[in-house]
This record gives sequence, structure tokens and C-alpha cells, in this order.
Amino acid sequence: RIQGTCEEMCPAKEIEIRMRLGDIDKLERFGGFVKRFARTIEPEPALFRTRAAIAKTANHLLYLMDNAPEGSSLKDVHRFLWDRYRGLRTDLTVQHMTDEFAVTLYEQMARFHIFAEHELCEEAATVTDTEGFDSHLNIEQLQKCFASLFSLYAGLRDRGRPQPNEAEFRCYFFLLTMGSHGKYGFDASQQMLNLSELQPDILGSAPVQAFLAVNRAYKQGNYVGFFRLVRAMPYLSACLLHAYFVPLWGQALQTIMRTFQPRSKLQLQDLCAWLMVDNLEDAALLAASHGLQVDNDGGTPHFKVEAQAFQKPEGPVGRKKSSIISGKRAGSFAEACVQAPSGWPQSASAPPGLLPLGTAPAAAPAGSTEFSLGRPLRADGPVPGDVVAGKIRPEGSRRLDGGASDGVPLAAAAPTPQQLKAQRLEEQKAKLMQRIKEKEEEERRRAEAEAQERLAAEAAEAERLRKQQEEERRGGGG
Repeated sequence: RIQGTCEEMCPAKEIEIRMRLGDIDKLERFGGFVKRFARTIEPEPALFRTRAAIAKTANHLLYLMDNAPEGSSLKDVHRFLWDRYRGLRTDLTVQHMTDEFAVTLYEQMARFHIFAEHELCEEAATVTDTEGFDSHLNIEQLQKCFASLFSLYAGLRDRGRPQPNEAEFRCYFFLLTMGSHGKYGFDASQQMLNLSELQPDILGSAPVQAFLAVNRAYKQGNYVGFFRLVRAMPYLSACLLHAYFVPLWGQALQTIMRTFQPRSKLQLQDLCAWLMVDNLEDAALLAASHGLQVDNDGGTPHFKVEAQAFQKPEGPVGRKKSSIISGKRAGSFAEACVQAPSGWPQSASAPPGLLPLGTAPAAAPAGSTEFSLGRPLRADGPVPGDVVAGKIRPEGSRRLDGGASDGVPLAAAAPTPQQLKAQRLEEQKAKLMQRIKEKEEEERRRAEAEAQERLAAEAAEAERLRKQQEEERRGGGG
């Protein structure tokens, strides 16, 4: 295990080499060198930053998000932080930092990659701009942050220190993997497995319940319900859901063309309200890209419902930032990275009977040094409770030789309080999963019934029009 000794944002050895080669990023001329990510790791303590240096680096990177030097854009900042955050993760991993200090850093990094998915969606890399934003690479780093975070959450929970933001990041992971987008496909069985492995307090939390609600609407093609929930979601959750907007818009238009009364007029302002489109101009472009002709007679922009007019766009459709989502961000980008969101949809509350999620981590050990990374952090040295001398075998448990410990026969062994608690948690989880399945089945049946009612109404309307046309022909012939 290596214990870093570098007290600066970049080791002196790296600075010397890069100065000699002229390898200085333009963002480093603004605040100093920051250690780059390197695949090859040399086991020298001087090449790894101390906790204080890591905290200093993290604060500097946060500052750059909103205070880039003149001539630098958010895209330039993302490119720089994408690499430097990888270097930070290397320092955390090599030094086996697994306490709340590491958790907070990984949470900040994950939030950074999440908001970049939305804020930089119009800056995609092209043949002429190879330095543009690459969503695939951004999500790849986000997935690595999730993997590290979930491992840390599990380890700290086992040590009696559940983390207050675990439900938030479980929700982000589920939103990211809710459906196919970009180069990522959807795995329904893996999603159900991931849900079944959640602790009952996390499964019943507001963020995860918010995911389940938006996931139901998405899977059922309930586009109005989906976008209504997105409007109610906090900023970062909406940033992740933005990836599903373009395909869902196409599905919604196709549904409208098939189910609304033929030749009826649909106003663009309704399209904006239902599909969370920013303005009438964007709604007109959306309709036109799917073969629908927008008219403005009467002073109200609209298009006619004609199933045969609908066409799928040729080639991929680029994403565009949503002003509604950007408007959810109350402060700076740095504040979005260090503050847990509030204001989850009120319907996303825990079912009764579930254990509440812990509201705060345990207090920092006496004598430790706290580094400010937007909020207090445990920072200096291992927590005394981290080192366990040995596992205590519960009374009545089986020995390695197959007998019973402490002279208690296995058949007569009473369950320990820990075993009873674990059993109750598993029962709560099973009941909650059953309620989720029942609710989804109820929603599915209701959606099918509504669809059948619409089809019946359309058939009746079509029959009425047919009879009316037939009567008009007869009257004209007479």
C-alpha cells in the first residue's frame, strides 16, 4: 500500500518533464499544473498526492467549472477535467482510500459527468471538430464512478456507516440504464436484478421511487406522464433523462398520428406542453422532421393529424439542450456537483413500513483533519472502527467442522437479533418488490384498456364518417 507524500496538485517530477516538453494545457496557465492521468503507475510515494493535496485539487477543478479563463468554454473545461478526474481516482485507488472522503470525491465526479451529458450535448465531436464532446466516453467514466461508489457504499454500510446520498446515486444509475441510447443497450433482466439487490431503505427511498415512476411511464409509452415526471425531477436527474427525449418524441408523434381523430388539428403549443419542447419554433422543427406540415392559418401554428404523413427521420437526430432542464440548476455548476438535490416528486415516497434512510454519516473521529470539498469530509487517516480484529461468531452458529458452537445444538439454536433483523429486511424487500410488480401490472392493464377504448372510439368515428359520406353521396345522386 502506497501512502502519498506529494503536497501539491501535481508531483514535481511530472512538472519537470512536462515543462521540458512544453506539455502545458491552456487551463493550467490559469491555476497551475494538475496531475495528468497515467496508465503506467510508478510505486513512488512522491508521485501520489496526500489527502490535503487531493482536496486542494478537487476544489481547484470545481472552481474551473464556472471560472474558466477567457477564450475557454465549458467543452474545454470538460476535456481537461475528464482527464484530471481520472488522475484523482488513481490516487484514491492506489492509496486504498475507502472512507467518506473518497465517497464525496466520487459523488462530485459523477455529478460532473451527469450534467455534462445535457449541457454539452450540442458540442458533439465531428470530423471537423475532433475535440468535441464524446458522450460515449463521458458515460464510460460515469459508469466507473458508479462502480467505485457502489463498492464504497456497500463497504461502509457493512461497517455501520450507511451514506446519506446512496439513494440519489442508485437513482442516477437506474435512469442512465433505463433504456437504450447512444451506444448503450438496455438489459431488462439486469435491471430487475439490480433492483432486487437494493437494501429496503434504498428501494423505498424517494429517488428510487421517482425512477420507478418515470420508468413505468417510459416503458408504457405514456409520453405525457413521462414528461410530466421529468418536469418534477431535480436538475441532474433531468439531465440523464434528456437522453431519451429524441426517440420518445418520435414515438409520441407516431402515436398521435395513429390514435387522434383523422384530419383534426393539433396545436404546436400543445406539443410543447405535452413533450417538454422549449418553444414553438422547436416544435415546428420537430413536426417537420417527421414529415408533418405545419400551417399557421388562423394565427395558431398547428399540423393536421394524418397517419400516412408521418415519416421517421433519415439518419440520427442530434440532441439540443433543454432550457427547461437548464433552468432547474439553481446555482453554479460547482454547486450542482457538491450539493445533494432536493425536491423529488412527492409521489415518489417510501411505502409504509420501510426503514428510513440515514440522514447523516457518523461523526468524524476525534483528532482528524477535515478538508472542505463543498461540505465537511473525513480526511486524515483510517477510522478506528475500520480495523476489525476478528469476526465474532454468533451464538449457535455452525463451526467449520459442521458442529454447533458454544455447545448449543443446531436444531435448538434460536435466531440472533441480527438474524431476525436481516429476516425482517428481506421480508420488507419481498413485499415491496411484489407491490412494485402489482402496480406495474395494474398500470399495464389500465394502459391496455385505454388503448382499446381509443381504438373503439376511432372505429365508431370512422363508421360514423363512412355512413355520413354514404348518405351525402345518396343525397347528391337523388
